[in-house]
Amino acid sequence: MAAGHSLLRRFGAWVAQWGVGKAVNDVDLDDSLQAITDIARDRAPDARAAVDRLVRAVRHGGTGPDAIAWTTARCTALVQTLLLGGPPPDDLAAQLAVVGIDPDREYLAFRARPGRGNHSGYRLPDGFAVPMGGDLAGFVSTPPGRLGGLLVGLGPARTPLRLAESFHLATRALDTIEAFGLRGVHSFEALGLRPAVLADPDVQSSLRHRYLDRLGGHDAVPELLSTLRLYFACGMRVDRTAERMSLHRNTLRHRIARFEKLTGASLRDPLVAMEVWWTLQTTGRCAARPVRALVA
Repeated sequence: MAAGHSLLRRFGAWVAQWGVGKAVNDVDLDDSLQAITDIARDRAPDARAAVDRLVRAVRHGGTGPDAIAWTTARCTALVQTLLLGGPPPDDLAAQLAVVGIDPDREYLAFRARPGRGNHSGYRLPDGFAVPMGGDLAGFVSTPPGRLGGLLVGLGPARTPLRLAESFHLATRALDTIEAFGLRGVHSFEALGLRPAVLADPDVQSSLRHRYLDRLGGHDAVPELLSTLRLYFACGMRVDRTAERMSLHRNTLRHRIARFEKLTGASLRDPLVAMEVWWTLQTTGRCAARPVRALVA
């Protein structure tokens, strides 16, 4: 049985990366199918129907398009079930084994927003990706680098049966990335407070009233806000901010003092500073919005 598991892992890895056709060219077909059948009988007796379908598809479809299309459709349905948290199929153990997904391993769910053009499901080097609601959705075992300029939200590591938790946060991360004009791959954890800023319109409204409405309609308001944004981005360091803006330090201090006088806020108070930062994140960049449906 150990040899069967080894062969199955090899076959599953090839199916996951290259599809049925190349897998059966690398691993002896009869031995592979026998290993799948034996393990399904041993670990998931109720999964025999799914295994039998795969056996028939490969034996009678061979390496042709029908067998590959069948496998692709099954993989797509399986990945969507894992990501959306639907009722798992009765033969889940066999399906995971066939496509090389380790039920005990943790994976990172992701959601990516592609550019123009149609995108179909495709294999990643260490995971899966399928179309979902106009995006690409899937999971990987290691954090991806830049994916062709896509915006990618990444959830925390979870086992296959808990990937829906990870995907929910990956979706929130992607919405946040897009709203804040970020680029590349960002995990939900790395985005800090930004997802909360995006999702809570009541807090946004209250803080805007407190810190922005008091500024009135002065022509200098845009300059004040841009100065404060950079001030926070530079760790509230006057010297670094003044250098970035090519300003004298006293000029920068004067702008900060003007904001504090008009709003009654003291940026030396950590809580006030955090509230002002929060307010600036929602001004001129994005508006609060509800967390969208996973497949919208």
